[in-house]
Amino acid sequence: MESLKNGQNPDIDKTDDSLTESAEKKSGLLAKFRETMKRFWKDEVGAVEMGKEYSKESNRFSGLPYRQRDDKETVMAAMREDGWSLQFVSKRLRGDREVVLEAVKSYGLALRWIPKGLRDDPEIILRAVHNNGEALQYASERLRCCRQIVFTAVSQNGRAMRFVDCPELIGDPDLNAIAEKTFKHRKRERQ
Repeated sequence: MESLKNGQNPDIDKTDDSLTESAEKKSGLLAKFRETMKRFWKDEVGAVEMGKEYSKESNRFSGLPYRQRDDKETVMAAMREDGWSLQFVSKRLRGDREVVLEAVKSYGLALRWIPKGLRDDPEIILRAVHNNGEALQYASERLRCCRQIVFTAVSQNGRAMRFVDCPELIGDPDLNAIAEKTFKHRKRERQ
């Protein structure tokens, strides 16, 4: 109590090296971001490179000005590196089929950020579940009953079975065998 009266809190005064390192890292990233932005605005060249650079740490992609997050060339470069950054792209480009196809190649769960209309596109959904079977949850109801899409999803991850909407597929012995095999395989990988 005496230390609190003196304006000191022993819990707050303890320095946590990991917090200090994290703050220093963020500070360094912010400085790098500012420097890159200065270079970009001076010569208007390098939008693609900037998209690649910032998609490597996707949360930094959100810090780009709207103009770059709405530039298809910059966004396509970022999507090739990391589809997770699709969430920071302009609404217009999240509805662009070409951008979405590129994003789900590297991050199938990027489907969560696309418009409902594109969730009924078999090519987009097939590419997404090939990357991550659990992306099936974001597919349209119609495609969650598509045999090829469901088998691809379950082959990638047996846990995708919980998103299958068709009774005839849910009862399919071949599909259930694949689900069991891939589910057990993924459990062993984690251990």
